[in-house]
Amino acid sequence: MVAFNFGLLHGFGFAGALTEVGLPQTAIPLALLRFNVGVEVGQLIFAAAVLLLRAIIEKALQRRPTWVSSILS
Repeated sequence: MVAFNFGLLHGFGFAGALTEVGLPQTAIPLALLRFNVGVEVGQLIFAAAVLLLRAIIEKALQRRPTWVSSILS
């Protein structure tokens, strides 16, 4: 509920900023939709990058030499 209300408030603020820069009222919904889709795609790319990095690190740790394991233990 908090995230929803924060997003709604943020969306109204962004819509107001778009109006102030001269964007026509009819173009605001599409601009907000594109902005939100862009944010979501960015979050998915970031999450995928973090998961990929984690998988690479886990694979590297599985292949480490035994002398490294003895140091880390």
